[in-house]
Amino acid sequence: MLSNITGILYTGSVHHKNLESLERDCLNHKIKLVRVLNVDECKNHSDCNLFWSFSDFIDPKEIPSHMKILYGPHLFVLPQGTLARTSNDVAKEWAKRCCFVTPSNWVIDSYNECGGLQTPMKALPFSIDLKAVKQSNAEGKTNVFIYSKARHPEDLNHVTEILKKRGINFRIFYYGSYQHSEYLAYLQTCKYGLWVGSHESQGFGLLEALASNVPLIVWDVQSMHQEFANGRYTYEHLKPKLLTATSAEYWSSSCGIKFYEAKEFEAALNQMETFQNLYKPRQYVESVLSGNKFIENLEKIMQSIH
Repeated sequence: MLSNITGILYTGSVHHKNLESLERDCLNHKIKLVRVLNVDECKNHSDCNLFWSFSDFIDPKEIPSHMKILYGPHLFVLPQGTLARTSNDVAKEWAKRCCFVTPSNWVIDSYNECGGLQTPMKALPFSIDLKAVKQSNAEGKTNVFIYSKARHPEDLNHVTEILKKRGINFRIFYYGSYQHSEYLAYLQTCKYGLWVGSHESQGFGLLEALASNVPLIVWDVQSMHQEFANGRYTYEHLKPKLLTATSAEYWSSSCGIKFYEAKEFEAALNQMETFQNLYKPRQYVESVLSGNKFIENLEKIMQSIH
């Protein structure tokens, strides 16, 4: 499949999963991808028609005029600096060439709550490596995993105490404290998993579980305010802003069960224990987060920039 994107120049710091995804999809679609250290290097790649700055603001005037420009998703957690919408002086002009991309629509909503950006914003999730992440069959599997990330300790304790009372064995993966290869291997042994995490703009760990065809019970968040780290709620100082969010932006009923309150967990667990073999999360990931879908979404964003 050939793309109308002739080439991509990128710069700035980028999450390794995002970069691996971009490299893989560009290779598979025969799209030139080059990292540049400064704007002056653009003149050596005049055949490219997209400039992507992952983590830094670069004035559009400095970028060759035939290139469309993407910013994000790593410039900030919430809007700040030049891109933050403080006036309409440049917004109309920049909209002709520029777009800010982030993996989730809920992030766009939170940016708008905080005043918005000078550029249009679009959701662009990166693809999941469906060749590296193998499909598991839940039938006959006995293991259960819990993924824990930046939630109040009482939430994790609530889940583990109920599992212990029921005699359900489990293994906990703490964000940032495990080997990725070990995690992927363990997913192949699991009948289902429990997600007790904070907000995720995309959530590669969660999506890799779904791509492994492991259904999940997700104790979802409703706001960034539920992130708890270093003994405190991280975004407490931003109240009364709502900062509406989710742990699983990319999700369907085929992936498992979401719940929001502690009292709902046992009912969700009963449902999963009864119907675990009926969920087909891999099919959802294949339809929404494949490499072909990423390039298709990227091309649509390119077309939306006038």
